[in-house]
Amino acid sequence: MKTFEVHPLAELIPPMSDDEFTELRDDIRENGLREAVTLFEGKVLDGRHRARACEALGIEPKTRVYDGDDPAEYVISLNLRRRHLTVGQRSAAALALLDYEREQAKLRQGTRTDLADGGETSPSNEGKVSGHSTEATARAGKRLGVSRSSVERAARVAKERPDLHEKVQKGELSVSGATELTTGKRIKDGKPLDAAAAKPVPPKVGKRESSRSVQRLENLVHTFSNTQMLLREINTEAAVNAIKEKERLEWASQLRSVRTDVSRLITALEESR
Repeated sequence: MKTFEVHPLAELIPPMSDDEFTELRDDIRENGLREAVTLFEGKVLDGRHRARACEALGIEPKTRVYDGDDPAEYVISLNLRRRHLTVGQRSAAALALLDYEREQAKLRQGTRTDLADGGETSPSNEGKVSGHSTEATARAGKRLGVSRSSVERAARVAKERPDLHEKVQKGELSVSGATELTTGKRIKDGKPLDAAAAKPVPPKVGKRESSRSVQRLENLVHTFSNTQMLLREINTEAAVNAIKEKERLEWASQLRSVRTDVSRLITALEESR
């Protein structure tokens, strides 16, 4: 059985979690591959998880060849519809797109990489991040539905704190939160506050409200512990097979949203100082 190499453009979008991949693999085992894997330049452009699941199951995946003229837009448009990506994840994807386009420009133009981003000495390139001009950064951000400043913050985090960048890519940490941890400055409306404004301001919350919030959080943790026990008692395969496809996909989407919020809560608990 043929093993397909993944195209760099497919890597713009963060990979599935282990649980999501297991769910996909089990669905293909039960129902077969419903959507063909799309190839470009002999590599997987869309469907890298489907291809990997088929390989794990010993199934030869159905394939089609991409015949459009904008493979990057193809990947972006498909996955922005399918996946609930955070602003941070889309910012990281825009940064990856910039890096990919720069590498392609190097191949086309040799060492004249200044042509790729609008000119190394152009006045408009002042403040560029990681070798990318402000114009190129803005274009990439627009394609992913985020601001230029978000992409620039993602670039700084990726350069200075790869560990935090990985969390941003996974949707576990916002790009603003990662920037604050990287620079030590608070971010508001996409911009760093000045030194005076950056000083932590204690929230004006009374003791009663604080006590109530702590109690709610404690109740939430206990609720999730009980939910975990319930999950272990459920025959997942039998339950999933009895649910209609539309309902199954809606529930999966709702649970992914909950997982994102829980991941942020865990990060807040672990990083609070």
